[in-house]
Amino acid sequence: MRIVVKVGTSTLAHPGGRLNIRHTEDLVKVWSDIKNAGHELIVVSSAATGLGVGKLQIQKPRDITTKQAAAAVGQCELMYIYDRLFGQYNHTVAQMLLTWEDFDHENRLHNLRNTLERLLELGAIPIINENDPIACEEYSLGDNDTLAALVGECIHADLVVLLFVRVSAKPRDDDHDYGHGKYETLATLIIGAALAGVGIKLLWSGGTAIRDFTRGLLPTQPGVVALWAAVVSIVAKEALYRYTARVGRRVNSPSVVANAWHHRSDALSSVGTLVGIGCAYFLGGGWRLADPAAAIVVALLILRVAWQLMKMGMDELLEKSLPREQEEHILSLIAADPAVASPHNLRTRRIGQNIAVEVHIRVDGAMTVTESHRLTVDIERRLRDAYGEGTIVSIHVEPRKQPPLNESK
Repeated sequence: MRIVVKVGTSTLAHPGGRLNIRHTEDLVKVWSDIKNAGHELIVVSSAATGLGVGKLQIQKPRDITTKQAAAAVGQCELMYIYDRLFGQYNHTVAQMLLTWEDFDHENRLHNLRNTLERLLELGAIPIINENDPIACEEYSLGDNDTLAALVGECIHADLVVLLFVRVSAKPRDDDHDYGHGKYETLATLIIGAALAGVGIKLLWSGGTAIRDFTRGLLPTQPGVVALWAAVVSIVAKEALYRYTARVGRRVNSPSVVANAWHHRSDALSSVGTLVGIGCAYFLGGGWRLADPAAAIVVALLILRVAWQLMKMGMDELLEKSLPREQEEHILSLIAADPAVASPHNLRTRRIGQNIAVEVHIRVDGAMTVTESHRLTVDIERRLRDAYGEGTIVSIHVEPRKQPPLNESK
């Protein structure tokens, strides 16, 4: 498979422009596993300007000339990082800087396609970015999402992956008071839908083969090469699934975990293929029907996973509450301070990797504003320690209800 992956600045770098080492190393590990599994990989990478700002130790520039100068410095840093990290896994990288003119002129597009094809044949990983230091507004590609799509079309890629993690990691702004976490939820939905497409295609293929069998058309007898190819594919894809899923759980990214199921679906497909090929190869005759029959079973398993992913995404988009046990844990953290009485009206929801908590608490009516503020800050800290710094907390403070005084007769 030929895959184009686009990754953005906020995934690779911290807001100040310094490299986000953990994110970058994790991504390179996953990409190296994809390459080791036999796929062709092209990386469309942003972050040159951001890394240049960090390297030059300047404020984020507003004028185009300084931005282009920062990009020139940062591109060297970016390629040094990729060369060093991919080199640890014995992979070679190649740098390509492009502008709109490279896609707009037939001869340049032809040369671009030939160069990319040859690099992939040689086993290199092209690292592509827009040539920001010389790009003018007339020939600017706008953003690297567009660049990734153009590269994918140029070399007829099987898959173009735009990392929604880049968008979901953006801090909140004037138009997004709760941040951009829902983009990751959207990515999970898209991945689930893509898996459903794989399952439906496999189901259709198996059903068609069985229909043809009932009409007297016997499937072709497979060879031993196909048998071993299925075994290798299962091992490689299952290993890739386990690693990607582990990374997704470590960085608490639902979309990365969901994307891991693409590899698991390939492994399951290969299991079905192995069963079918094995039966047809060793038993022959009517056992050749085992291949499409196994394909249907695998298709149903993939569709089940696809439904679970899409349901999880829909639940988050419709702001379903967190599980009951998680809400009970949140209430216990809030009530851990003896000054808090009767936490109530708890409302929770998930926003991408983060959660949002709204709650009412009662305190002594004689408590000062300063004391109540200090109390809520302590509660927020406990919740963020438990559920991450991105946890959104809103606490409404009410005076504790006083028991009625006994009236004397």
